[in-house]
Amino acid sequence: KSIELKREIGDRTGLALTLHNMGWAAMCQKDFSKALEYFTQSRDIYIEIKLPKNVAKEEDMIAQVKLQMSK
Repeated sequence: KSIELKREIGDRTGLALTLHNMGWAAMCQKDFSKALEYFTQSRDIYIEIKLPKNVAKEEDMIAQVKLQMSK
């Protein structure tokens, strides 16, 4: 529901953060495909709104998920 609300009001930064948090939760539950989806969406938003430090953080999380998926 938080995602829908943030999209509705146009809160791109908040949306990216929510997606990141959902990715983290999915990763903790070992739902790596869902985590990858959330982190990728978050990264893409950070690219759009030009927050390179956040892009780097999401790239790191994506790499961690892919590492877990390869085990």
